[in-house]
Amino acid sequence: MLGESGMDGLSIRELCKRANIALRTLYNTFYSKDRLVAIAIRDAYDQVNRNIRYRTPSDTLDGVIDRMILTYRSSMAARNFTRSISSLYFVPGLSPDIWTALQNMVFRNLNPWLHKVERDGELQAGVHVDELAGIIANMEYSTSHDWSEGRISDPDFIHRLVTGMLRISAGSMLGGAQQRALHFLSLIHDGGTLPVFPNPGWRDNREEKSDS
Repeated sequence: MLGESGMDGLSIRELCKRANIALRTLYNTFYSKDRLVAIAIRDAYDQVNRNIRYRTPSDTLDGVIDRMILTYRSSMAARNFTRSISSLYFVPGLSPDIWTALQNMVFRNLNPWLHKVERDGELQAGVHVDELAGIIANMEYSTSHDWSEGRISDPDFIHRLVTGMLRISAGSMLGGAQQRALHFLSLIHDGGTLPVFPNPGWRDNREEKSDS
């Protein structure tokens, strides 16, 4: 429904009708429309990654790029939903629940790597992980919004996302982390294509149960 009509057009009564539940049941469960939307956004992201086993470590730049490419390819298959979500990000006075859910979609991919870079002492002076993640999130949502409005072509969309993240990272880091970002930028510039990583596999649900 967010993909159909956006946040402003989301009717809770229509939602309850489609889900065949009482209005009181929905509010007793989710408490508010904003919290319901935040959970829906988080669940949409989780569905992309829930059954995927990546072959790149999450705390490496390779892993960040790998996950970005797959996530945004999924976003391209749901243009209306992506338009709705990216537009929400820039709404003045947006509910903190929704804002947090939107930022966490980006942070969950970035943070394992960014915190490793911080531990390795490879952030430039004055650069803080949370601020850096927020800058990258702003870039990702701005680029997604431009794409969903037709300002960026389909072939350029993920290319701009990845190179934008790499430029921000290269300008914020030192040492090996900076060199790795510059290495990927050079490969993309010289070859004209995005990096290719080993195809991810399907997660065995039995493994997940045993891990928990």
